[in-house]
Amino acid sequence: MRKESENNIVNIPLISVLIATRNRKDSIEKLLYGMQSIQRNVSYELIVADNSTENHAAELERKYSANLPLTVIHLSKPGKSNALNEAILRAQGELLVFADDDIRPDTNWLFAYQEACSKWPEVNVFGGRIKVNEGLVPSWIRQSYNLQTILLSEQDYGDQPRVYEFDEYPVGPNLAVRRRVLQSLIRPWPEQFGPGTSLPVGDEIFFLQKLSAPTSQDRLYLPDCIIYHDFNLTHIRFFNALKRCYQGGLVAGLRGRQARLVVQNDTTVFARVVSRVMTCRSLREMACILSRGLGFGLGLLESGRMSR
Repeated sequence: MRKESENNIVNIPLISVLIATRNRKDSIEKLLYGMQSIQRNVSYELIVADNSTENHAAELERKYSANLPLTVIHLSKPGKSNALNEAILRAQGELLVFADDDIRPDTNWLFAYQEACSKWPEVNVFGGRIKVNEGLVPSWIRQSYNLQTILLSEQDYGDQPRVYEFDEYPVGPNLAVRRRVLQSLIRPWPEQFGPGTSLPVGDEIFFLQKLSAPTSQDRLYLPDCIIYHDFNLTHIRFFNALKRCYQGGLVAGLRGRQARLVVQNDTTVFARVVSRVMTCRSLREMACILSRGLGFGLGLLESGRMSR
């Protein structure tokens, strides 16, 4: 789409915002209500893939389509990755923005993505800033650099854009990819991982690693693409946190062999685990990091068996 200004013609890329939801009608309605505050000078479509046990598609479209460029599709098969793969098939945008149903968007959220898409044509993967309500976070997590992303999906690398480092990727509630990197892929989201499966974490990292190698410089953090994440409070209870750290480590191990082959150095990943343990500020944090390390080791063993 092209938009004419007073002095020149500026390319305005169409953005497709893709949301998966299941049995969280209150959350998705809260999100849709918040989307109505998005700046009007953004060219976008909003696709909600709903695999709830009850079909809310007609009701959501009736309530919100007058004020939003909204399409709701109902799916019978559960799984967040399955839902997002179906949404991709219907998306028309040059830039695909993926978010969760428990976010609240800043009014500038999509406009910042739109500007970045035009400003950095060489970048294929973008990640935005993710803020959380710090008052709801226990001190042992709030004081931990290690656990902010793992348990809260928080991501804040400061006020300047920066390239993601080796094997560093955006996280689920706020990321975007160019359509061009999906052209040769069929159902790119891994339907064996993520919410709705037996291993309900790690889906976005498997998805993103298909699009951008760990050593690639085509991933960019965008501080102005801001969303507020209403994270699940049950995830930060200690024993649930242990379980999620283990599951996250298991997924990291399953994909770790592929990442390590890039540098041919087995000590790199383990050095990172040791570094995290050495910076722990509490016994609970250390237990979570060790749990993640255990999962990682078992995942590596399993990936080795799978590759034989």
